[in-house]
Amino acid sequence: MSADNVKTSTIGYPRIGPKREMKKALEEYWAGKSSKEALTAVAKQVEEAAWKTQADSGINLVALDGTCYDQMLDHCTYLGLLPARFQELSGLDAYFAAARGHPPNITALDMSKLMDSNYHYLVPELTANSTPKPNWAPFLEAVRRGQATVGAEKAVPMLIGPITFTVLSRGDFDRSVMIQRLGPAYQTVLNELAKLGVPEVQIHEPVLALSAANQYQADAETVYQSLAGTVPLHLVVPYDDVAADVYPWLVKLPVQAIGLDFCGVPGAPHGNSTCQLIAKYGFPSDKRLGVGIIDGRSPWADNGTAVKVVAALRKHLGPGQALSVQTSASLQHVPLDLNLETELPTAVKSRLAFAQQKLEEMVAVKEAVTGHAGAASDIDLSTYTGAPTMGLTAKAIPTEFFQRPAPFAVRRPQQPQFHAFPTTTIGSFPQTPTIRRARLQYKKGTISEVEYRERIAAEIGYSIGAQEALGLDVLVHGEAERTDMVEYFGMKLNGFCFTQHAWVQSYGSRYVRPPLIVGDVSRQGPMTVHEFELAQSMTSRAFVKGMLTGPTTIINWSFPRKDITRSEQASTTCTPPLFLAWNPWQLRRAHTWRRASTSPKSGLTRTVDSRLVAGRKFSPLCVTWWPQQSWFAKRWGEARPTPEVSPPPSKTLGLVVCFTPLLSALCVLERKGSRHM
Repeated sequence: MSADNVKTSTIGYPRIGPKREMKKALEEYWAGKSSKEALTAVAKQVEEAAWKTQADSGINLVALDGTCYDQMLDHCTYLGLLPARFQELSGLDAYFAAARGHPPNITALDMSKLMDSNYHYLVPELTANSTPKPNWAPFLEAVRRGQATVGAEKAVPMLIGPITFTVLSRGDFDRSVMIQRLGPAYQTVLNELAKLGVPEVQIHEPVLALSAANQYQADAETVYQSLAGTVPLHLVVPYDDVAADVYPWLVKLPVQAIGLDFCGVPGAPHGNSTCQLIAKYGFPSDKRLGVGIIDGRSPWADNGTAVKVVAALRKHLGPGQALSVQTSASLQHVPLDLNLETELPTAVKSRLAFAQQKLEEMVAVKEAVTGHAGAASDIDLSTYTGAPTMGLTAKAIPTEFFQRPAPFAVRRPQQPQFHAFPTTTIGSFPQTPTIRRARLQYKKGTISEVEYRERIAAEIGYSIGAQEALGLDVLVHGEAERTDMVEYFGMKLNGFCFTQHAWVQSYGSRYVRPPLIVGDVSRQGPMTVHEFELAQSMTSRAFVKGMLTGPTTIINWSFPRKDITRSEQASTTCTPPLFLAWNPWQLRRAHTWRRASTSPKSGLTRTVDSRLVAGRKFSPLCVTWWPQQSWFAKRWGEARPTPEVSPPPSKTLGLVVCFTPLLSALCVLERKGSRHM
């Protein structure tokens, strides 16, 4: 196999810096402790260091990733499409006002999760009168810096595509009209990039992996035809496989390369169908196939499958087919460098690959398939999905958990009885400076565990007293002891592993360290009993809620295993208090992002729900989340199917309670308008 036909390409890289330099620079600038010049200097240093790392690792085509806050916000400014309320501001003032708001009355853009990842983008606001007024100067300046850093032959500009920009925007406007308005603005920058001599331009269109992507066919064909011919285009469709009815027209778009996701969602029970689509429909010989076979959303190392898949594709498509080995999604979704971790168990660390190590994996795959002997493969593209095959190794869930202990008419009188519309809170009170100071002192060893728990008990007592004074019906303990709604429980469960420096950007300067699920998950012992009993002892009220983070959120906010499905990883049990509250933050995202029949995370929701509608103990569960997250409608103790369409937002909210002894996601908030309240 000729090495000239196989390249390596990145499609995105962490932009936070190895020591979170961007976070520090942003927060110092916002606090007025540094200047605009200092902030932009740090941003340039972080970007250029990342680009150089990729090039030095042997990557042939380096995507020029980088942003001060968010790339969707960047494109709003490039296209001149910030809402009118920001027009009185300019430069970084307008940019950060859109990100964070500006006193006294300029509100920020909304945030939303990018596809089903844990990254939040700023949502553009468009109207029927929105007209692009492009200013690509900052973007072109970054491209020139990239060329100076890695060489003009390697530096590849990245753009969010016009379809994705429009579909992910909000407002009252005609989508097709807006897409065609964007065409000339994109053509302007492509003309300038051609003058710079770039080897190609990446245009990212993740919305083409949505189940609704067929409705964008006409718009995509029209706008990409208008962009064709100026500079080679690499159309990147990350985050999952494309639908079978989308693939045939997608590969015919007038672009020179198409990058596809060959991995899908880590732990998805159905895997990924891209290999099957290529086996059935083929791939155009005049285009380069971007093989996204190195997992961009999981920290687990390649187990040898990547070489086999690329070799099988080469065998199927022929030796003349141009390929590029790349990641399934931007590496911004994984930590930067495994070498920074010095305390991970060797058995775990040897199975991991962070962003920097995944660069090495891409290069190794290219070298293997282009070597003198080539690479053999036993993979059948027509059947390969990469789905988990190991199966659950933990003990089976007891059969009695699947059965109701008694009819509803018997259970209901034994549940707590309330007046109409009882009151409660979601659960967490603010983490005050006093709490944070006590936690830091405890970690440093300057106060004992006994003293630390006494300080937390005082905070719990304050929370209980405040709620009693307000006249709430069901109280919460305030969660003063919890550093993070996922980490806290992960530390109390077997099968979890924690890192020191594995930071991942959630949005802006907000970085998180997702736990690693490295084995079968089980409880070490009681997780919240002490705080619950303490809080209950502090009040004469009958009910204090026990507060738990649901397994859907824990799994989706962690790096899950890939050898078994997400659903299997969700089988965790608990002993409930008299009244239990659950925060399944990720439930709506887990259910709605992809087509209902195959969505990996909707599969998790269905599995958990079907297993846990049964309950052995007469303890009601109050599962809570913010109103926009989901609208599962439940009766008291009885489950109803998930509605396909959310009820109108004009309806108000009520409180619903349902049964379960298991740590799982059912529901608590229901739109009013039901007779079940």
